Amino acid sequence: MAYRDHSPNMAADTGDLSGRTMLSGSGALAPLQAVALYEALSTLIDVADGLLCQPRFQHAGVLNPAGEILSLMRDELGDRAEEAIATAAKAAPTGRHHRMGWAEALIRHNARGADSVEELAAFARSLALPRS
Repeated sequence: MAYRDHSPNMAADTGDLSGRTMLSGSGALAPLQAVALYEALSTLIDVADGLLCQPRFQHAGVLNPAGEILSLMRDELGDRAEEAIATAAKAAPTGRHHRMGWAEALIRHNARGADSVEELAAFARSLALPRS
């Protein structure tokens, strides 16, 4: 899978994304940009998951070659989504509305891996604490 940056101030890059990060360094995303990217990637992951269930990509639970490629792309999207939400978690945005959207995305993400409601509630409470 290749990535091409179409922004006017950066050189085009058509290399493989494996093992690289798009979210760190001088072009690091602000928390709300990282949330937006996470949400977009999460939607694409849901779409890929739905497509992978279709008979044209698998038979009896075994992926065909097209399904294998789609599965690899889905995994890459997942890696980038995890990177985006980790970037978003590093710093809270300012302003009530922005903080609410930021917290909602972080809570939704953590709900997927929480072992209990209590664990999720503790995480949600932690978002209200001042960050250093």
